[in-house]
Amino acid sequence: MLEDIERRLSWRPQSGKPMKDRIIKVGEALLTLKELEYQEKPQEGDIPERVARLIDHILVPLEQEWVKGKRDADILGRVKALRAAILPDMVAEKVDEAERRRRWQELADIYLAQALAKYPPNYFMPEPTPERLLETVERFEEDLTDQTRVHRPIHAVIEVGEAFEVPPGRDRGAESDTIMTQVRQQLETMLDALRARRPQARTT
Repeated sequence: MLEDIERRLSWRPQSGKPMKDRIIKVGEALLTLKELEYQEKPQEGDIPERVARLIDHILVPLEQEWVKGKRDADILGRVKALRAAILPDMVAEKVDEAERRRRWQELADIYLAQALAKYPPNYFMPEPTPERLLETVERFEEDLTDQTRVHRPIHAVIEVGEAFEVPPGRDRGAESDTIMTQVRQQLETMLDALRARRPQARTT
């Protein structure tokens, strides 16, 4: 799968390099292509900084247009707020064809920002698990081709986290979903604990 992506970039397969290095190199190449498309030139800084700047480059002008510059602290919350502002008139067929095309392009840009946010900073630090290597390459392929491959077998561990109360009157239309933030934080903590308990695995 990684060789297919490298060939798509017009590279010879980088099979002599460690898997982690190959994935980082491909990720940087894909990011650079998007920087050229949206920001006219490759940007400086480490990859997490560049990803964050590209997301803001995409979302901030849209937030100024659609939500009066309001910004949720969470990127997915920002995406949710923009979609909630852009979609209703499209669904109600209150816009002409030119405006519909313009909004579809904005929604495509928002989708890209959401896709970029799915590559967490420091995801490969200190050393990625085999599952994280596979997950990252799968995301590369899906973002490039809109297709995914099924890889079997994969061993799974199921753990149930601590319950927390969900207020019955919570505002589901709010820009920031505190419940989802709690769920994400708990999942990240559990995954870190599980990772610490697993045997050291080969990643080359």
